Amino acid sequence: MPLSDQQVINQFANNMRTQGVRSVNAYGQCVYRGPNGVKCGVGGFIPDDWFTPSMEYQVVGAIWPGIKDLFESDDSSLLSMLQNIHDSEHSWDDGFSDEGEQSLASLCAYRELTYPEKEQS
Repeated sequence: MPLSDQQVINQFANNMRTQGVRSVNAYGQCVYRGPNGVKCGVGGFIPDDWFTPSMEYQVVGAIWPGIKDLFESDDSSLLSMLQNIHDSEHSWDDGFSDEGEQSLASLCAYRELTYPEKEQS
């Protein structure tokens, strides 16, 4: 069943908070599939059996035709915005940073979606 925009936001937030690190290669470049099983904000939505190495270093719009059936949305704009949040160094310190959370909250407000509050530890 295709994911709604709200489900995408919720899953992105959960993945970034749980994973706690940016998915990057040995050169610090963001990748859909990183070492030790980490995945970028968009890579987490791509099933392993759909993923191909040729997707790496492609913007979301370039891989959209191959993954669009996973989503209710007719375009890749939300995923592109989430990719930008993931890829920003400011979104990370010891895990998904307060700045990353603020970027996600702003995106939710802009897209009229509910910001998935971070659980207090």
